[in-house]
Amino acid sequence: MKLKKILAACAAGGILFTGGNALVNASSDDLIAFKEAYLSAPVDNRMFNENIDFFGPTFHGEVISDGFIFRDASMRMSGRINWEYTNPNTNQTADEIIPFYIEQTNDEMTMYVQRNNRWYKFMLPSVPVGLANAIKSTDINILTQNMNAVKDVEILRDNDEERVMNITLDGKKLAELMHQYNDNKISNMNSYEMNAQKGFMDHLTDALATTDLKCAWTVDKQTWQSKSATVDFTNVMRAYAKDVLNDAAKGEITLNSDDRKFYESLGYFAELHTKATYYKANEDAKPTMPSNAANALTNENIFNDLVKEVATSTKK
Repeated sequence: MKLKKILAACAAGGILFTGGNALVNASSDDLIAFKEAYLSAPVDNRMFNENIDFFGPTFHGEVISDGFIFRDASMRMSGRINWEYTNPNTNQTADEIIPFYIEQTNDEMTMYVQRNNRWYKFMLPSVPVGLANAIKSTDINILTQNMNAVKDVEILRDNDEERVMNITLDGKKLAELMHQYNDNKISNMNSYEMNAQKGFMDHLTDALATTDLKCAWTVDKQTWQSKSATVDFTNVMRAYAKDVLNDAAKGEITLNSDDRKFYESLGYFAELHTKATYYKANEDAKPTMPSNAANALTNENIFNDLVKEVATSTKK
């Protein structure tokens, strides 16, 4: 899970819990209360702020962004990455601010980043697109299938204004859903993209099958719109990295020294947390592509130096 795949997963996290538009009867049971909130949310244009914290002993990446989710589940997001790295050999700390813009339309998600005063672009993994479309679906059958992945719900607060819930998503069922959404996408890819996507999916679903995903969700009881959602991706990220290392140990894949150290850092020392806050869409405030990004150069390796910095992370 190189950095761009982490960013893709977190970008999709901004679309979590925007819900469908069917209605069910209320109940005091926590799971039924969750279903009421999930199914009652109207599908509408929404805006959100998303903060991502990705850190380890020698680095801290903070993503601060604003996003706009359209009714059709397409998305625009813009913001910056605040990157800080401490060299373990010299104890010197360096930091960088990296502006970015993400645009997701149809089956494609493209990220634009500015480094050294130039804009670069690359494609993000397509899994989040299919998953996001399913989450935003108005099809009651798809919504019901999604809800089957909910393992446990704890209502923390429920009054006339809002409902606050801790949610546990079943990793094995999430893995099944991910495979289902992915299978509909890879048939249109070339062989290189298909192999890369398959490798990503195999490790991700293996990781999900061994751990559950913990979320906290707050919904406005007056409108049934999401107010905020936080997701702890740490256990999934660590399980993903360890699955890659296990495959390398069995000789199924080959990792160079930097890649091996990178996955060791993710698997044992790094943490990943996200929080999204939602609010009513302001049509005049949609994120737009920076003017200089229109001529961005394609560079799939633009974060390679950051990957090497993450690879230096060890316990102090």
